[in-house]
Amino acid sequence: MSEAAPPRATRTFRAARVRYDPARAERQSRVTRLAIERIGALAALPFLNADHVGLGARPLDLAGESSEACGRVEAVIAALDRA
Repeated sequence: MSEAAPPRATRTFRAARVRYDPARAERQSRVTRLAIERIGALAALPFLNADHVGLGARPLDLAGESSEACGRVEAVIAALDRA
């Protein structure tokens, strides 16, 4: 009696491809640097990655959307006091 061949996979996994947008990355980098300078690294990272009530979104995500949105995030960061 011969051994059966192992079953072949019928589907392959393809990772989702995310397009790199240099302008988006530059805006996010700019607000990250500003937040670190203004409130320090320990406070900046949670601030940038948490939903902000006044902005209605996560500051880092919002900053990447457009220049206008980035300006709104920069204005909020500029108003923050150093902790």
